[in-house]
Amino acid sequence: MHGMSVARLNMSHGSHESHKAVIDLVTAYNETGRGCVATMLDTKGPEVRSGDLAEPIPLERGQSLTFTITEGETGKDRRVSVNYDGFIDDVSIGDELLVDGGIISFAVTGKTDTDVQVEVVDAGVLESRRHLNVRGKSATLPAITDKDWLDLKFGVDAGVDYFALSFVKDWLDLKFGVEAGVDYFALSFLKARLVASRIQHTLRGKSATMPAITDKDWLDLKFGVEAGVDYFVLSFVKVTITDKDWLDLKFGVEAGVDYFALSFVKDAQVILDVKKWLSAQGSKIKVLAKIESADSVKALDEILDAVDGAMVARGDLGAELPLEDVPFWQNQIIQGCRRRGKPVIVATNMLESMISNPAPTRAEVSDIAIAVREGADAIMLSGETAYGKFPLKAVAVQSTVALRTEAAMTRYQGARRFGTDEAAPIDWVTPPGRRSSSSSGGPSDGALSEMFAYHSTTMANTVGAPLLVFSKKGGMPALLSHYRPNKTVFAFTDDAQVQRHLALYHGVIPLLLSFSDDAEATIDAAIAALVARGYLAKGQVVTLVQSGKRPIWRSASTHTIQASGGLQA
Repeated sequence: MHGMSVARLNMSHGSHESHKAVIDLVTAYNETGRGCVATMLDTKGPEVRSGDLAEPIPLERGQSLTFTITEGETGKDRRVSVNYDGFIDDVSIGDELLVDGGIISFAVTGKTDTDVQVEVVDAGVLESRRHLNVRGKSATLPAITDKDWLDLKFGVDAGVDYFALSFVKDWLDLKFGVEAGVDYFALSFLKARLVASRIQHTLRGKSATMPAITDKDWLDLKFGVEAGVDYFVLSFVKVTITDKDWLDLKFGVEAGVDYFALSFVKDAQVILDVKKWLSAQGSKIKVLAKIESADSVKALDEILDAVDGAMVARGDLGAELPLEDVPFWQNQIIQGCRRRGKPVIVATNMLESMISNPAPTRAEVSDIAIAVREGADAIMLSGETAYGKFPLKAVAVQSTVALRTEAAMTRYQGARRFGTDEAAPIDWVTPPGRRSSSSSGGPSDGALSEMFAYHSTTMANTVGAPLLVFSKKGGMPALLSHYRPNKTVFAFTDDAQVQRHLALYHGVIPLLLSFSDDAEATIDAAIAALVARGYLAKGQVVTLVQSGKRPIWRSASTHTIQASGGLQA
């Protein structure tokens, strides 16, 4: 598949049925054994958008326009509705208001309780349902919409590996609190108070902390907020969650989605809450944070500590921050993930011109190379493959440029773990001073694993050999990826979801293999599979790593690195 590792499901478009069709295609491809592609569900998140227009509005520099929270304004008298009442509070006089990230821009010149007056700065044609951003500000929208919750449930049902949450904030805390059975809490974005009784739900004979509020209840709560009530009293009884309520959960788990990418994450708590929610479902989906707002960069360290990985979502990031700040934050996000041993994706506009053209611009080629040199695990295409005219060519260009850039890095700079001009040298995930075991005083199991990953990389680079590792949970392949060995990490696992999770990690080719009780027989089978696929040649040297938190064919205290030459498989 020309180097494709992860298929992104953009929940801003399409239906659950269309996304399920994509999941089925990926699953069918994985079953052929030709490669391994993971699936990532990308939540839509809340958005501030203009309303429907009777017809497009041509705008010239210096002209005036009014955005209003009054419903039904379709452009007559140059008045346009906005879908979010809090828009008035979010905007200040003098702000720069952007349409779709900057294709049209306005200066805010005045506002009332319902209207925002603007003057056109950069001309264009305003069409229906356009995305609105205020430069340098994050909207005070609820983090997870009703649609997002349906999409999240769908993703769990479909078995995705990662969630990406958009505009995460108090709304998630409210829903999570109700699900967890809180008795009383105040809402920072509402003037009302919520009183709830502790409740227990039953699902197929098991107790669980499930959402207690129906879709109708949420509509009633919203009505109460708009009407200005002071208190909500929620009366619950013991209920049975219906198949309809949780159909998406079952469906998603069976379909096998691998990642959730959460959009506009503003702090770490939402990540922790989503992970707790997933754990309650028995789901192993991994959670990525999309860093794309002014708030998210302010809380970058705490977010990166909490997530399983991150995405540099440069589209909205470039709308909320000055454009000249985007390269700086791209590097900060990548280096933050590198230090933590977590995968990072660089996204948006990488090959934008190839939506219409069969060849990229030279600047786009350089953009790919910079992301690779900075240390990204993955680079992402959006419109280029979603609706572009040359999707296969776009993927091939990304793959070719990335491989050529990495080859140059190895040739001219030696081992990539020593860093580049754009990226600091790779250091320990856990510093040596924090590695002692509390019981023995010696290195902890995790510290030993990391030490062996570091020294395995050194040995493999010295002899110029790829690495061969067997893993139950994926921890050792992830550590080896962190140290960026010059050659490929062939990671064998007997867990299909672990295999798909590893598809995101730099330099790792994950393969599925049943492990027998006989270590030598399993290793021989793995080498034979690599030779048959053309990954290894007879007589080639490989570095075999047996380490990690879950021992396979060894005692917990034994870790080995072995360089094996003269393959005869």
